[in-house]
Amino acid sequence: MPHIFNFKIYYEDTDMGGIVYYANYFKFIERARSNLVASLGIDQLELRLSGAIFVVRNVSAEYLSPARMDDNLRVQTEVLDGSPVRWILQQDIWGEKDLLFRAKVTIVLIDSNGKPIRLPAKLRRMTAQLKHFSWMLGILAFFSLQCRKTKAKQPKLRGKTMEAAIDFSIWALFSRATLPVKLVIIILILMSIWSWTIAINKRFSIRKARKDVFNFDKKFWSGEPLDELFDEVGSNPKGGSTIIFSAGMTEWRRSHREDGAMIPGAQARIERSMDVALSKEANQLQSSLGILASIGSVGPFIGLFGTVWGIMNAFIEIAAQQNTNLAVVAPGIAEALLATGLGLLAAIPAVVFYNHLSAASDGIISDYEAFADEFSTILSRQLGG
Repeated sequence: MPHIFNFKIYYEDTDMGGIVYYANYFKFIERARSNLVASLGIDQLELRLSGAIFVVRNVSAEYLSPARMDDNLRVQTEVLDGSPVRWILQQDIWGEKDLLFRAKVTIVLIDSNGKPIRLPAKLRRMTAQLKHFSWMLGILAFFSLQCRKTKAKQPKLRGKTMEAAIDFSIWALFSRATLPVKLVIIILILMSIWSWTIAINKRFSIRKARKDVFNFDKKFWSGEPLDELFDEVGSNPKGGSTIIFSAGMTEWRRSHREDGAMIPGAQARIERSMDVALSKEANQLQSSLGILASIGSVGPFIGLFGTVWGIMNAFIEIAAQQNTNLAVVAPGIAEALLATGLGLLAAIPAVVFYNHLSAASDGIISDYEAFADEFSTILSRQLGG
């Protein structure tokens, strides 16, 4: 979502003709960037005291329309792209309705020697999230462009009734649809949002789990004694492999008598403890995947219900007006096809997400099982079994 910064034009911002001096637009967008950084909880004064400052590396500007004294303007700032050391922003200055000024700005953070350094963590996370969502936004922009092209190609007819009849924009189709079709469209949109939310959350969870497996395996096979590693992990282990290891070591220590001997059946109890921990981690890793499967399977059928209802209304309209003209049946057919399209739009990504995330989670669970077997073998040698 773009960042909005509102401000008013004063006399000092204008020239003798009451028009904003061209260089002041750069001052306005600078204020908006500072406001954006502050809204993320980043203290630029604290950065400066540590020897780091933001600088503009590149800027390209386009002047579209003049602003005048007493105008109320807003700066709309969006992150276009970035890296750990660079931020590319699109900054637009708007009047009440018109776009007045547009600039593309590249900023970096430099140290006291003028060399680029890594951006603060909050800005890097914001850039990473943008890259995850950028292709989604591209798809939405493509469909929005196609809708505008379709609307532009519609013939201009006289009369408000005829204009409404030939308006086939997405919103017009929705507003003309009957209540059941509207409910179908709303349900499909909510299902699509739900599936995207689950997919994004699970993607981050799987990435974190894979990283935890790699980091713990590196520690486990470093040669560090198991008791020291267990003490280092502590009573609050994090990560699937760490939790399985902690469960096994906890049962290992509980299986020792006061004289140091092992209680009979220790090996079986240790394996059961690790199996329980592994099962919990697997369930948590695969949670919500069933919802994606359900959306992928029922989405087309919900859309098909809206399609059937829309076509039925089209035939009812033909019978009522006793007219088979395309203008009579087109609205009902269009809303029917909209329901079909939304059903597929909700179902196809859900199926893709389910297949991808299910395979990724199965791979991590296999790593958990392999680690549990290897750890059980090590403890078995310690028990002399």
